[in-house]
Amino acid sequence: MSGSSRPPTPRRRSAWASARHGSRARGIFRLLYLAQDPMTAVAETIIRDRFQGKAERWILREEFDRYSIAAVRNPAPLFLLDLRYEGANLLGVATDAVRARAQASGRRLSQEIYDRTDFDGILYMSRITNKQCVAVYDRATASLEADSPALDLVRLSALGSILGALHVTVMDGEGCPIGEGFSFCRRRLAKSRRVRFL
Repeated sequence: MSGSSRPPTPRRRSAWASARHGSRARGIFRLLYLAQDPMTAVAETIIRDRFQGKAERWILREEFDRYSIAAVRNPAPLFLLDLRYEGANLLGVATDAVRARAQASGRRLSQEIYDRTDFDGILYMSRITNKQCVAVYDRATASLEADSPALDLVRLSALGSILGALHVTVMDGEGCPIGEGFSFCRRRLAKSRRVRFL
């Protein structure tokens, strides 16, 4: 493995985020996070580690209003550092930089790559879905193109099945799972909160 990869021009789902490979210092650089598929984009952007140690996996419906999703393509190949599979190990990169829950090591590595190389970004595997992700540095985002305007995430037809696969329930503002009938929710609330409905 050469340590770099110039993949074909796959369609990717995107999200700007300050996460694992982003700079902690404001103004240094920004990253555009791209995922291989919508499920990975949702898992990496919204789900992450929020349910660690929790039995119930639910999110309020309003939270999804902050997100949108778009298919992005790169007409020209990106020059990416390949940290998938054995790539990180062959380059002597600590596993904490690419797979650990804590992000400090990944941020330091990304800052070094940004400062000392001309890579356009980093190719890595999602810790959650084990699918490919790309963190594209701001210096390379101008060459990316969206297939269409970004879609509000709540309008994504596959969102229900994605959340089902991730074992996440969406709740309305009253604490009722969306998609369940009102009478079911009343019984559930009455049992869990000892509320009496007339």
